Amino acid sequence: MSETSSSASEHTEFVARHLEQAQVIVDLPADDIDTVIQILVDRLVAEDQLPAERRDETVRVVQSRERESSTALGQGLAVPHARVSGLKGSRVVFGRLETSLNLGAPDGRPVRFVALLLTGDDHELHLEFLMSIARMMSDGVFVADAHLAPDEPGLRRAIEQYFQRSREFEVSSIGPKIS
Repeated sequence: MSETSSSASEHTEFVARHLEQAQVIVDLPADDIDTVIQILVDRLVAEDQLPAERRDETVRVVQSRERESSTALGQGLAVPHARVSGLKGSRVVFGRLETSLNLGAPDGRPVRFVALLLTGDDHELHLEFLMSIARMMSDGVFVADAHLAPDEPGLRRAIEQYFQRSREFEVSSIGPKIS
């Protein structure tokens, strides 16, 4: 394995571990994306993952980014995201909405899942998180499990199982080295 692919693999594993530990919320009662963003940011503050004094600024930055261009990606997913100056590392909150919202996704499907992503100034890490979340939401087994999860531990378990399946697939697809 080359140094570059080893580094990329380590980066992907870091993101996977981080997403497995993300805050999760089920059945978010929200009528619009601004309210969803506020609730997700409030969860980060409540869990001491974001200083309370950064709450309003963070909500403004994410809502502003959302107004520039909807982050509804399709497949029932929106990923409001922003780089927050001075933030160390990254923060993720994954939520399932009580009722779907029409946010203008390219595939026309209403959004049921929202993953709030906040990162500092590391552009590469920001992109890796976005790609990992999109890959997870394109996995039919994960989407079904996430829809059926009865509570927050069930949704967290669905995320963990997705990454476990991904790791097993990665290991099984390496196969023997041919010289």
